[in-house]
Amino acid sequence: MYDSQFNYCPRCNGEYVVEISLCGICNEELVSGNEMLEREEARNHRKSDRSMELSREDNLVPIQKASLNELKRMQSLLIEERIGATIVGDDNSCGKGCCPSLHYLLIREEDISDAVEVIERDYRKTTVLEEYDARFNDSVFDPDNEEVVCPACGHSFPTSNSTCPDCGLCFS
Repeated sequence: MYDSQFNYCPRCNGEYVVEISLCGICNEELVSGNEMLEREEARNHRKSDRSMELSREDNLVPIQKASLNELKRMQSLLIEERIGATIVGDDNSCGKGCCPSLHYLLIREEDISDAVEVIERDYRKTTVLEEYDARFNDSVFDPDNEEVVCPACGHSFPTSNSTCPDCGLCFS
């Protein structure tokens, strides 16, 4: 999957020639194909060592509060990655059916980083954010500057315009 002759983005898995050091989409530092292979092997080792059985002795922590249907979907994603997860009801729900019933998704504390990675990857995929160019998200329209970069499309334009001439985003 990873080639030692290329660099990769650890976030989006974009592949680049070795002369490139920054992901053009995520703006993340690239790592070598060998480094990505090592990370993948470590992830697979952690995954194979996990027990799917949760016990009372496990230090379980909530990672999400939502409706039962939403949490069941997340739980199945985590189980695919061999991360034990359970759903419990919210003690503060009235239980009479008049209020939306919320639940918690619980996992082992030591699985938090892997679980967050799974959920973030799914979020980027289901919201199409993995296809979104986020390089310009931190751009700010500062009228004191001569030129600004539009946070929506990345187009540079003079501050004499309060609307991006490329995408039409208005800054007034």
